[in-house]
Amino acid sequence: MKKLTAILLYTFMLGYGPWSCGDGTIAAAAGREISSIRAEGNARNTQGMASDTHFVAIDQAYVQFGTMSVSREGSGLQRQSKGVEPSPFILWRNYVTQVYGAWIMTLDPQSGAQRGNRLRVDFLKSWRPVDVLWAQHFSISPMRGVEPSPFIVFRDYRLYTFPVTYGLDGSPVAGAPTTFLPDIDSVAYGQATCVTELPGSEFADGKARLFVGTDKGYIAVLFATLFGGIEVAEFLPISSLPIVNLHPLPQCGYIALGTLTGNAIRGIRYYPNSPVPYAVMFTLSDPRAPSLQDFDSFGADDIVLPDCQSTLRLVLANGSTDLALASIEADQTGIASLSLTLDQHEVGIKAAVTGSLLMLRTDESAIVFDPQYSPQTGSSGCDLDVSAAIPDQCIYVICGDANGDDAVDISDAVYLIAYIFSGGSAPNPLLAGDANCDSAVDISDVVYLIAYIFSGGQAPCAGCK
Repeated sequence: MKKLTAILLYTFMLGYGPWSCGDGTIAAAAGREISSIRAEGNARNTQGMASDTHFVAIDQAYVQFGTMSVSREGSGLQRQSKGVEPSPFILWRNYVTQVYGAWIMTLDPQSGAQRGNRLRVDFLKSWRPVDVLWAQHFSISPMRGVEPSPFIVFRDYRLYTFPVTYGLDGSPVAGAPTTFLPDIDSVAYGQATCVTELPGSEFADGKARLFVGTDKGYIAVLFATLFGGIEVAEFLPISSLPIVNLHPLPQCGYIALGTLTGNAIRGIRYYPNSPVPYAVMFTLSDPRAPSLQDFDSFGADDIVLPDCQSTLRLVLANGSTDLALASIEADQTGIASLSLTLDQHEVGIKAAVTGSLLMLRTDESAIVFDPQYSPQTGSSGCDLDVSAAIPDQCIYVICGDANGDDAVDISDAVYLIAYIFSGGSAPNPLLAGDANCDSAVDISDVVYLIAYIFSGGQAPCAGCK
């Protein structure tokens, strides 16, 4: 079918009232750093987050309604399958009250519209969470199997987690929360900065691990004990610089622990229970300034690449308006400077999570969601502020399909002629009739369509991004 290029953004009157109780408390205070977990309805009020609230960390899973099936990049689940939706996980901070909180929500994979209610977690004022993770393999209850869960890590390495299920309308519902405080000397190793996981599929024991980066350049490796605890396996001395971010990077035969320090991403291969616990397999530098702040890979990040001749596509954010796209080899080794394709945005981007692209603006004013982002060409032009009290929704139409019958043919040219000259009905949405992509619907679009249909002319909106 023809390229889906004409896009209409319209506003839904959805209020999220972050300072109201919404549907009521799901779980009372559990651990001193948590004040409440509760649902927030999608029609409470239209005030939204206060202007002094900033968004500081993001992650994203894919969820299947009514089950525990959760996947950060859709492994084991096809993103376009019925009932499988992206679920952003957002950490925010109010800079006036010094209070932190987090949201979990479910979005439509095509339009970005919110499904059901948001789940909100509030923290007491004295605690400082630094990162969020949708863990799809690491489990605090090995005896019961894996229960995909969100993890929140604090600067003192405290971990807070709870299982999440989803109602038929997509509303996330929290299970019983658990708090862990691993025995880590922050004087020696610094404070926590970020967290990720590796599934453990290539490890001899098959066990997933959590990896927590520190501001002194270490990575703490955590494992789940038999009876539901979390302990420190070891510390990896990676760099003299702070660990800025961690993400899995699938390779042929193993999954590298992508480690961002300075302006370079190091691919770490971890060897558990070994005298030499890790090796730096590759180092990727970004030739731009300022330094990188975040990166991620497209596709499932918990499965090794099956083809050693293939490539892995990356997205990189450095706080500028240019989000960068790059490729690395499936058997990447050595030191390399990344060859970048730049995707320019109106505002700076400091963090990006792949799939339907989730982005954190550099000024921390909003979380942007692009349900049709292309790993090859970049933004689809439909960026939605999912952190707003009155969010947008994308409506995708077939460019040139003026009469809305899901086809582009002579009937669309006839429809446009009736609209332009005889007072006929307008295309709905209007931009569906803008075949030549000049932001107007007039006789030139009719001429364009006729040339396409009968003379082998360019497809509608072929010149649009």
